[in-house]
Amino acid sequence: MEFFDQCADFGLSDAAVRTHTEALHYLYRLEEMEMRIAKHLLRRFAGSADWEQAAKDLVAHGFWRDEGDAYVVEHHGDVFRSSLATQLKHRDTERERQRRKRAKDERDVATNNGPNVATNDQPNVRPTQTDRHTDLQTPSTEARSVDCAACHRPHGNPNSLYCDTCLARAREAS
Repeated sequence: MEFFDQCADFGLSDAAVRTHTEALHYLYRLEEMEMRIAKHLLRRFAGSADWEQAAKDLVAHGFWRDEGDAYVVEHHGDVFRSSLATQLKHRDTERERQRRKRAKDERDVATNNGPNVATNDQPNVRPTQTDRHTDLQTPSTEARSVDCAACHRPHGNPNSLYCDTCLARAREAS
């Protein structure tokens, strides 16, 4: 039977259903497998104006158990724990997969590193390309030649797309 159908079969009020649902969401956020909610924290997530009566109703219908300073959610506990366990397992699996991938990437990068990327040790790497991660590179203090976007001749200003001659021609034309 579905969650909300069970709540309806027990005749829970809207406030009780809302508080119960919000409690489950709160427990998911905390990843609390024991399903305990400290009573003083109930107001933190309970959005119903009648949340205090809702908590009493949930205890009266056996959805929650009163343990003095805390409530323990009983209803839907097996589904909740199973879902949370699956979620935690998936997260661990993904974390391990990422760790292995990053370790592999580091090994691949380490074997492909030359002493200086700016030197053209590899014929298929243009000076503007890199054969390793940019955060691993040391900045070059040498001025590098950049080709003009218009005439394709090298010029020494890496902050400009055009050489001085092409810039002067463009200014004269306008």
